[in-house]
Amino acid sequence: MSRKTSKKFGSWEISFSPNVHMYCHALAATKGEYRINLQCEDLPEKEKTIGIWLHDIDISAKHKEELQVVLLEWANNLDAKCKVYVTRESFVSNS
Repeated sequence: MSRKTSKKFGSWEISFSPNVHMYCHALAATKGEYRINLQCEDLPEKEKTIGIWLHDIDISAKHKEELQVVLLEWANNLDAKCKVYVTRESFVSNS
């Protein structure tokens, strides 16, 4: 993965810096006054996979749903699978 990237998806902007601390990444989503820092790290799987946790962020359900769609679209540009955890046990994936 390249160093810090930033890309717009509709009204959301996703900023990503890989491996800021070992297997953790800096991932942020911005929309208007919202700037959300998301927990994001490599998962211990055979195939390169990144996990993102949305279930515990404090934003409206509407914004969480929007963000889930945007993150999956963003993940399609990665050289890795991506799992977006919507609850502690369930996730949606880009593959």
